[in-house]
Amino acid sequence: MNSYILTATLNSTTNRKTIWAENENHAALEAISIIMNNAYKNKESAWAKGHIKLMDNEGNTLREMEAK
Repeated sequence: MNSYILTATLNSTTNRKTIWAENENHAALEAISIIMNNAYKNKESAWAKGHIKLMDNEGNTLREMEAK
């Protein structure tokens, strides 16, 4: 298993989750689930409106979505 970091940043607040997955594609699927669940719970949160980034354990950006 590899570790990946998922962050959601809005204004000066950053939320961070560690994802353990076999590869980049599995990490991306897990990230989608985390983002959607958290955004649904709070539609004003960084998960709903913020800048979201999925990175590997070396800090390389794998996927990114700009803030809304």
